[in-house]
Amino acid sequence: AAAPIVDAINALAPSSVERPMHEERARLDALASQAAQRHVSQLIDFFSGRNLRDDEDPSSKRDRGRAQDRAFFDVIEAVASELDGDERAVKAAAARAVELLGRDAMAQAAQNNARSDRRRTDELRVLQSRCGVLQVPHGSSSFSRGETRVDS
Repeated sequence: AAAPIVDAINALAPSSVERPMHEERARLDALASQAAQRHVSQLIDFFSGRNLRDDEDPSSKRDRGRAQDRAFFDVIEAVASELDGDERAVKAAAARAVELLGRDAMAQAAQNNARSDRRRTDELRVLQSRCGVLQVPHGSSSFSRGETRVDS
């Protein structure tokens, strides 16, 4: 749907532009994808729970979120450093490639029976429940698993 718009913009662009925008994006995406493959082990380490710092708790969502941000940003920076072109376009291409690669890395870590919180893939968190948590409504209860809690 956007191709006619991109073609119209390319037609209006000065003749000094070497490639139309969609060709440049395709070129950067292909190069970013190749570069990202060289860094897949960093993402697998995150999804396997191996890149947490000593002061980070694997059971904490906040600490795992920080580790995830660190892993993805490090790989995006590494991929972007291998590409040449407009800085914004390079960063965008690197981010797209790493996002796609992240899904593959997660699947590879799962095949190795590993997760970012260091539990096995067949291991569940303990489910806790309490009845009568509120005095006014009859039948109130609370359920929690890990850091997730539901009161009813």
